[in-house]
Amino acid sequence: MKDHIMLKLFGMIGVCVSLIIILFGGIKNPSNFRLISDIIQNTLISIFMLFLFFPDNKKIRDAIYLGTFVMVFDFILESIAVKFDWWYSLGGTTFPPIIIVPLEMIVGFFFLGFSFYFIFDIPVYLVKIRSNYSLIKFFTNLAKKKPIPHIFRITIVFLNAIIGTNGDLTAGEEIWKMGPGWAPIYTFFIWLIGGLITLSFYYFLQNKKTKIEP
Repeated sequence: MKDHIMLKLFGMIGVCVSLIIILFGGIKNPSNFRLISDIIQNTLISIFMLFLFFPDNKKIRDAIYLGTFVMVFDFILESIAVKFDWWYSLGGTTFPPIIIVPLEMIVGFFFLGFSFYFIFDIPVYLVKIRSNYSLIKFFTNLAKKKPIPHIFRITIVFLNAIIGTNGDLTAGEEIWKMGPGWAPIYTFFIWLIGGLITLSFYYFLQNKKTKIEP
């Protein structure tokens, strides 16, 4: 792992610079939002996770499984939402009558799920760290306590629900629009429930393998 320190460092810096340009550079507009925000941005986050953790093949495989699960789940959910006029995800590429929601968004959710595998896995990595630094040792010991990893993951799901809801509600009606009878709080619960289902599938993937800590 030490042989890759410079590669990881430059890789993460490059990704961070790219994300800062996307988030604060004013380059997003309704015509390119789906490509830049859904695909490029989420792909960069996935690359950052790979540089940060340098996972083995088994973890990459499981991250692909989780990403595929999230992608399929979101495709079904978004299609149902349009069918029942709950909300409308607009812009991007569609292929009616099969794909009635933006294809870029669906692909973006694959990379989102891929990244979340490694975010959920942070306590597992912390347990394996050996360091003499008191702060690192504190977090390593904290991750070993049974309830802490689960509390951490549920907190991540909750925070993502807040961020996702805010993203939908502030994206503009060219990108996302509520249907009649829909309310912002429903959007939050959709994000929250979807996150909890994603977390459940993460645990399913963990239980398939030899049990690991935590």
